[in-house]
This record gives sequence, C-alpha cells and structure tokens, in this order.
Amino acid sequence: MKTRLIVLTALLYGLLLPTAGVRAQAASDEMLLPAPPYAGVVYSQSGKANMMSDAKFARHDAACRGELVLLWDDPLRLGLLGDLRWTRLTLDNTPVGDLDVYKAMAALDARYTGIYPLIIRGRISAGLLSDLKEIDGNDARVRGKGAAELPVNEQLSLVLGGAYDEAFGDDEWHLIGGLNWMPAPSVAIELQYPQSKMVWVPSDGLAFTLQAGYAGDNWAIFHEKQEYNLRVKSFSTEVGAEIMLSNEMWLRLFGGWLTDQSVDVWKGYRRPVTGDADDTYFAGIALLWR
Repeated sequence: MKTRLIVLTALLYGLLLPTAGVRAQAASDEMLLPAPPYAGVVYSQSGKANMMSDAKFARHDAACRGELVLLWDDPLRLGLLGDLRWTRLTLDNTPVGDLDVYKAMAALDARYTGIYPLIIRGRISAGLLSDLKEIDGNDARVRGKGAAELPVNEQLSLVLGGAYDEAFGDDEWHLIGGLNWMPAPSVAIELQYPQSKMVWVPSDGLAFTLQAGYAGDNWAIFHEKQEYNLRVKSFSTEVGAEIMLSNEMWLRLFGGWLTDQSVDVWKGYRRPVTGDADDTYFAGIALLWR
C-alpha cells in the first residue's frame, strides 16, 4: 500500500513537471486557487465488494462540516470546526447485517506564523464514533495532529509533523510529511504522506482535483448485547470537479476507486466479520461554501 502512494505521488510530480517553466510568473500573476471551504454537505456511496464466504460490503456516507473563526490576529489564527457524519455499512450474508454508525466531532484548529519563516499548524479533535445504542467511554475519541511548514522559495515548501488519528483504520501515531509545490498560480500540489492531493484551476469558477491516500474509520458498536469494535480501511484514489454556482457556493462531483479494503468487527477472540474486500468504485456529490 505504501508503495502505491509513492508511485501515485511520483506520477503527479511527473505529470506537472513541464509546468515548472512558469514559476517565474507565479509571484506577479493573480492566484486562481479557490479558498478552502468554511462549510459543506457531502453524500457518497461505494459499489458492493465481494468478501469471503459470499459476504458483500458497501457503504453510504452523508456528512456536514463547518468552521467558525474564533481569532484571526496575526500571527495566530484559531478556528472551531464541527463534523457530523452518518454512515450506512451494508454487510450482506454476515451475522452483523447492516449497520448505521455516526461521527460527531469538534476540533480546535490553529495556525501560527510568529516564528519566521515557519508556518506551524495544529489540530485537536474530540467527539463520538458510535452506533449510539450504548454510549460510554469506548465511544469517545480524542485525536490530534501538528506539522511545521518551511518555505524554500515562493513555490516550494517542506512539511514535517505527526498525527494520532484513524488514517490506517486504528487510532495510532504516524508520521506526516512531504512537500507543497505551486508551480503555477492555478496549480497546487501536496505530495505528502499519508495523503497527496493536486488542485488545478483552468479558469475562474472551475477546479479539478486528484488525490490519493489511506482512508480509515473505526467505531464502537453494540452487537449481540455486547460492545464490539468496528474498523474499515482502504486505499482511495479520487478525481473530482468543482464548479462555482454563486459567489460563495460551489458544486463538487467526485469519484474514484477503493483498493486494499478490509472490514473487521471484533471483541477479543470473537470476530463475526473479518477479512478483505474486493476493489470497487465510489462516487459522491457535495455543496461547498467558500
């Protein structure tokens, strides 16, 4: 899986290397890249993937996210983020059946530029990941990440940090790092581990994205009158298009391919569902406000 991410990020670099000749114009041209969204609603679903013993797996997700800026006084920016998500996991021909699980997280996001030339970012999140049938301490999650970005020049910067999150399925510590490259005012590339992304804006009001990386989730669920752990993980490759509908609203369409999927439901040695799932597609739609 790690080899696949390295190959994909190298491909992004190779595809865009010819655009490096326009770097000299980047400082003087107007940047076309859209601002990060401050709110959004998203729906996505995957195709059914075969598992062992005639089992089949698919998922549907609906989410809403938003950010409230608490402080923006140079060199510090603080924001409060909210993330609500419903997920339907269909596990046909398994003892578990269909599962409805939920995510309700709040996060404090910080950006600090007071140590020139470094840009320091950090986020700490807390909330619930549960089927909401029986809520206790096992349903609560605390996650966080932090990284320092060092600009090399106007187009290139290096990123290094760490995170404690669910990128690989389980909540665990891992390294994050790589580089951010802006070869042109209309192109931004994040060649990072464990997730990479490219944005290309050919004209005002239109953007295309390509991203690849690890995708993991876990919840506490109630099954057979006992609490179990649920984990889903995969490697996701996605392409998307964004169209501006008004001054602040954008429509986003996206889709891609899920590989290296696995699903596990367990409690100690009991595992009513465990194993890999075949590769499959996913697609979705979103409204974003910028």
